[in-house]
Formats: sequence, structure tokens, C-alpha cells
Amino acid sequence: MMPGMRRLCVLGFALAVISLCLSTRSSIAQDDSILWLYPDFPPVYIIKGENARKGVGDKVLAFFQERMPEYRHEERIANFKRIIVTLAAGEKACSITLLKNKDREKVVLFSEPFMLSPQNEIITTKDQLPIIKTLIDSDGAVSLKEMMETSGLVLGYSTGRSYSSSIDQIINSSVNGKNSFLTFGNDIFEGLMRMMKRGRVDYTIGYGYEGRYIAKNLEFEKNVIAIPMRENPSYVPVYAGCPRNVWGQNIIRKLNEIINTARYSSVIYGTYQEWLDPESWERYQKNLPKMLWDIQPN
Repeated sequence: MMPGMRRLCVLGFALAVISLCLSTRSSIAQDDSILWLYPDFPPVYIIKGENARKGVGDKVLAFFQERMPEYRHEERIANFKRIIVTLAAGEKACSITLLKNKDREKVVLFSEPFMLSPQNEIITTKDQLPIIKTLIDSDGAVSLKEMMETSGLVLGYSTGRSYSSSIDQIINSSVNGKNSFLTFGNDIFEGLMRMMKRGRVDYTIGYGYEGRYIAKNLEFEKNVIAIPMRENPSYVPVYAGCPRNVWGQNIIRKLNEIINTARYSSVIYGTYQEWLDPESWERYQKNLPKMLWDIQPN
């Protein structure tokens, strides 16, 4: 073979090797990337303002990311419906601070639980008390089913958001064109609170600390009240979720390794402390051992 031809062959082989390496590196980089999806959901995820990135979910997500340095972490804001649709499609994406329900379990692979979510409550205004007080029982709670079917008040709720399996079932079986209003935006709660302030809906469902935070920002906190729901459990375990495929299984396996230790760390469960009043925080800590630390993994 002539020297010139030999040099061309060597150069061609080298270029082929480099191309293969770059292709492999690109594939590895893609496999080592996680797209973290989360909603505009203060004070769990705080997107803007002086407390931006200081919410409960913001801190937990940072905690997991710091312990997974082998992955490239990307983030995107999406409402809960879009999150579940994305995971169901098998994309290389995950989300934390998810609650379980039967529909989600069909398409989402869940981690072991790593913290508790305080109960959702009826969030409404004092203007509605003349109607609601007739439904309040001796424990200070109301039945959501009774509220929806007999009160004549309009519930505002968000698409894709799970309020717990029992509450989701009540909403799905009781909604009609007159007693409810469904919203679809990425902002899954503040928009509903604005509607309630303007009188477009009469009540919504959310966490007490969530309602207080938004009402304070909207300057009508003195008129907002939270009422426990009779059908709702006191606390609900919180999970991370990924697609039900091999990639998702690998990420969940890694997350579970972290969770097995982090579940007992105040760095995780303590993220709620600054958002709960002292009495609520004391109740929360008392429930951790029996509901979270002794819970059996699925």
C-alpha cells in the first residue's frame, strides 16, 4: 500500500474511533441525566419571591441531587397531570413529593416513603361559615361528600393533583357542573385562592400551611380558615416516582438507598417545621414513628 493511502486509512480509522467514543459518551450522558418535574406549589415548591427554592420540596430535591453526583440533573415546572403523563410515557424523568393512588400506581414506579404530608383540609373563607357550621361535627370536622352534595357551595380543585385516595374518590364520584370548578394551570393552588378571594369558588382543598402562606401573599389571610375533613387520614406518606421501565427501576433503586437512611434524618422530615405552627409540628413528630419509620416498603 502506498504511504499516502496508508495515512488515509489510519486517519479514517482514527476518525471512526473518535466518532464511536463521542457517540458512546453522548449515550452515557443521556442515560445519566434525570429530568426532575415539579409544580408551582408554594410552600412545597416556591418558584418566585424572597423564599424561592426554599420550599419543602425544593430542599428535599436538592438533598437527593447532592447524593446522586453521578447524574446530570435537569428541572422543569409542570402541573401534576403533566407530570404523571410524562412518567407514563416512559420518559427519563422523575418527581418527588408524590402521593399514591390506584391510577398513578398503574403507570408510575414509586420509591419507598420518605416523609409524611400533613392532611389536606377544606380551605375557605369566614364568609361561608353560616353554611358550613351546620355541617361541622363535634370534632370540628366536616364531610367533604356532604359538602359537595348538600351545601350548594362550589369547590375549586386542580387537575391531576391527588388529595389522598379517599378524597380523590369522593371528588370523582361527586363532581357535577354546579358544585365544582376544575383548573388546569401549572399554578395548582394560588390561582384557586385568587378565585376564592374574588368569590368565583367558595372553597378548595389544600394543606393548612399552604392556605396560610398563599392567603398572606394575597393579603386576605385574616378571612381564610382551614377545616379538617372527616374522610381524610391525618397524614399521608410521600414518595418519589419514576417511569415503570428499566431506567426508572435503576433510579428508584438508587433513591431507595438514600431514603433508607434519610427517612430518619431531620434534614428530610424537618423541612416541614418552619411551615407548621408549634402544635401542628408537635403532632407531626409524634406520628413519624408509627406512620413512617415503621412503615413496610411496598
